[in-house]
Amino acid sequence: MPINTQPKILVVGGAGYIGSHMVQCLQEAGLTPLVLDNLSTGHQEAIGQAEFIIGDMRDTVLLKKLFATHHITAVMHFAAFIQVGESVTDPAKYYENNLVGTIHLLQAMRAAKVNYFIFSSTAAVYGEPQYTPIDEKHPLAPVNPYGRGKWMVEQILQEYAASYGLQFAILRYFNAAGASAAGHLCERHEPETHLIPLVLQVASGERESITVYGKDYPTIDGTCLRDYIHVQDLCDAHLLALKALEQGKKQCIYNLGTGQGYTVQQVIDTAKQVTQRDIPVTQGSRRAGDPAILVADASLAQQELGWKPKHSNLQTIIEHVWKKHDRLGTCAQQTVVGHICPTYKNIKSRNTMKLHHRLANLLGYDLIRKNKSHHTLDLHLQKIIQSKTITTIIDVGANKGQFALKLRQLGFKGKILSFEPVQREFDCIKALSKTDPLWQVHHCAMGSEPGVIELNVTDSTDLSSFLKPNEFCKTYYKDKVSSIQKQEAEVKVLKDFISNNNLMSESVLLKTDTQGFDLEVLKGVGDYLTSLIKAVVVELSFKPIYEGMPTALETMTFLKERGFDPSGLYQVSRDKKTLELIEIDGVFLNKNI
Repeated sequence: MPINTQPKILVVGGAGYIGSHMVQCLQEAGLTPLVLDNLSTGHQEAIGQAEFIIGDMRDTVLLKKLFATHHITAVMHFAAFIQVGESVTDPAKYYENNLVGTIHLLQAMRAAKVNYFIFSSTAAVYGEPQYTPIDEKHPLAPVNPYGRGKWMVEQILQEYAASYGLQFAILRYFNAAGASAAGHLCERHEPETHLIPLVLQVASGERESITVYGKDYPTIDGTCLRDYIHVQDLCDAHLLALKALEQGKKQCIYNLGTGQGYTVQQVIDTAKQVTQRDIPVTQGSRRAGDPAILVADASLAQQELGWKPKHSNLQTIIEHVWKKHDRLGTCAQQTVVGHICPTYKNIKSRNTMKLHHRLANLLGYDLIRKNKSHHTLDLHLQKIIQSKTITTIIDVGANKGQFALKLRQLGFKGKILSFEPVQREFDCIKALSKTDPLWQVHHCAMGSEPGVIELNVTDSTDLSSFLKPNEFCKTYYKDKVSSIQKQEAEVKVLKDFISNNNLMSESVLLKTDTQGFDLEVLKGVGDYLTSLIKAVVVELSFKPIYEGMPTALETMTFLKERGFDPSGLYQVSRDKKTLELIEIDGVFLNKNI
């Protein structure tokens, strides 16, 4: 195969939180990143115009082709699942991806004679701290599968160095935080588990309160103390580590932290100061395994690499995150919507809430959040899955496969049938489903994505046009007729698939992600709603934006008439002044379940 001779740094997991910042950092340093990401948790729009390959590091055929067709000089590895609690309940997922995937990556590097490897490790390899600050000589005794998987990779790297001449840098992060000062990248985890973004979600009204777990620790205010390191400082350390390897350093292991910790209460107090908003606190009991103090001794990185954190003051970290958090549509310059308007795609809950607030204000309402939508949706889905009455999931308009991945995470073991008309979304799902034999993906499209638009919504966007059907259609919606034809084609494909694959004996959950056309899809499947289909997940339209678009009430009424129990939608308060958002996604459960 012809090789691209331009030297490149392969950034594995480069569409994720830290990886996307690293891509930007490499570009600013005059280097060329090549991003490999399966988008299971990453976001392609976060890497801008950087060269991107969608795929999984466990795909050995893809890795072989990638190294054969690109001049890769070094690899930076960020791709990992990171939720400690999930690693305990599903260790196989973590070992398969974080450990086995890394071995496949190292083997591909060895075959291509690429010797520089920078690995994102974690303070979790230390386990319960025996002393603080923690230096690199602290005993390694991880207490969960996430930490153990990272530790195993560290040992493998040392063996590859001894046997094959691999040169590596292991960078053990403490608490990564912050966002790019330039204003277009931020932390976006689903679900979010990190303290600072959770606190700011409370400040913005997306959460009712922040839970503080324990207030009797031996710290200045009784709450846990952690070492927060700005993501930009982490990226600077990666660049310096790469330079050290290129200058002959064989192997190195460094802690990345500031050596200064902040308590949970200090984070909350600083967030109040930065946002000038109240942040309600709910007091919880201690969590098992939470050490009182976790602070890094990063003096070795400072001495050997000349690295010095420049952005890791707590106030600076929170200011950077709040700047992204409090501005609509700036995170990763991302297209917003999907749950609200029928022509939008790539929904992200944090930006969604901003748009909900702005639209509600245009309607003359204040918007309050009654429940956390995705958590509520998860509870409904988990209840269905645990009942074992659903054998098949049909996902119409599957976008990037996130709904299917969510189902697997919640424990669904049955068949998943995904239908997606947009080519780039279909390609993404196809890559994700490669390792799942019970996940079928179907590309139902009518030519070139008619009616699909991508609109960058920012603070300056005139949202009033959303509420004026004719003006909106004229300005933004290019081809409504073609989109209706596309929707009709999808329904035909869906009905044919049901009849041709003997699904009439199955118990099916139907999820439609076709925004404004959800009701038409439901009507299209006809009698299946009262027999084959036992549960439905639909998106509820906030406000009709063109003549004839179904409203949430119309969709709810249609389903209710067919025996479904609606469990979530918007409600106008009794005083008619407040619009209550119970859920973004509406879940409708058949009474038979």
